[in-house]
Amino acid sequence: MTSQARIDANRHNAKLSTGPRTQQGKQASSKNATRHGFFSRMLPNPSPEFKEMLTGLYRSLRPADESQQLLVDQIALAYLRLARLYQQELQDPPLAGGTGGRVTPDAEPSTPATSDSALTPHASRLS
Repeated sequence: MTSQARIDANRHNAKLSTGPRTQQGKQASSKNATRHGFFSRMLPNPSPEFKEMLTGLYRSLRPADESQQLLVDQIALAYLRLARLYQQELQDPPLAGGTGGRVTPDAEPSTPATSDSALTPHASRLS
């Protein structure tokens, strides 16, 4: 049960932080989801690792026409997004207990359920 002192402190702290107050601040904060985190815009990384992965996809999938080339490019971008999501889960688990949102009855509360070794070889290099 929550004590009255804690309830009073929470009410006092809630009055201090009410989010952006000006129209300019509200407009700026409304774009946070597209600047940070999973939904931010992400361009392909022009690193040698990305080029190597993309070349490997083209070699293994052998697109026959432009529409298939577009699909290979989409696969590469989807892979980058998933790799970034996995890295984000490892760095900032979404649920308390450090499990990255996965239910793991055997895991210690502060131990992530996944590790860098669980990712595919390219994921740690591409993020």
